[in-house]
Amino acid sequence: MQQGFEPSTYFSATPFSGSHEAGVQGVVNGQFDAAATYINNEKSGIPQRMVSKGMIKAGEVCWIWESPEITSGPFTARRNLPAEMVSAMKDAVKNVPTADPAAFKEMTGAENSTAKGYVEVDHDRYQWIVDMRAWLKAQRKS
Repeated sequence: MQQGFEPSTYFSATPFSGSHEAGVQGVVNGQFDAAATYINNEKSGIPQRMVSKGMIKAGEVCWIWESPEITSGPFTARRNLPAEMVSAMKDAVKNVPTADPAAFKEMTGAENSTAKGYVEVDHDRYQWIVDMRAWLKAQRKS
């Protein structure tokens, strides 16, 4: 909707499948024309995981659209913590890719991750996600 497309123009219904895997399986089963899920890269995402589990066959689904970056959830700290502690926590997280590559690999989803590190963000980075969630909530109530 935000990009100027009215879903009802293209689809007879826009149901919520309940989970990413259920949406993909619904496409494979012919219940849905399309489904929203996540794909991190060519090797990592819901369809790839479903193929590796034997739930669907390779090539049964394809990408039709890719969203802009969806920023992962932030690491946060309470405002009343000592500034030195918050600074030390930021440094530890930002330096983990080089300080402890094995830990970083686990934090980012193991071998198929293309993550390179962490960056400092503020609320503005997430505003479009907040807006999208408010829109979805309104759609569910209507």
